[in-house]
Amino acid sequence: MEGRLKDCKAILLLISNTEEEAESRFHDIKLAAGIDPNCVSEVVKPTNINHVQGGLLRSHGCIVPKYFLSTGVAVNKLMNAIVSMSFISIYEAITIGGALFMFAGISVVAWLFFYLLLPETKGRTLEEIETLFSKNTTLNGNLSAN
Repeated sequence: MEGRLKDCKAILLLISNTEEEAESRFHDIKLAAGIDPNCVSEVVKPTNINHVQGGLLRSHGCIVPKYFLSTGVAVNKLMNAIVSMSFISIYEAITIGGALFMFAGISVVAWLFFYLLLPETKGRTLEEIETLFSKNTTLNGNLSAN
């Protein structure tokens, strides 16, 4: 949305499965920003800057449902508050080393959860991601979709 077409295309080539998919997304982004789809300049001034539209956040060529972002921020703040408020009482009960190992163990369990149970979203369209995370999709459906 800042008109940095060269950077946008480079990122799309990294996150897309094929070059054709990247080109298609690049074309759509140009249209959404009010840039001529045939423009070959590396940097332009977009005419249609609309960062939030229909529940989607448009930022640096990526389109993300804003509830994904707000949920992530809320969970991050909540976990920071829990660790901050509980750390002193935990380390007094099981020593500082014990508290740090406990939090490291929780981090390992969380990492395993995300790695093993959440579907890969790289190179998928927003519609495919929405289907993966919709309430109607079962856990087995998520795993078989990979």
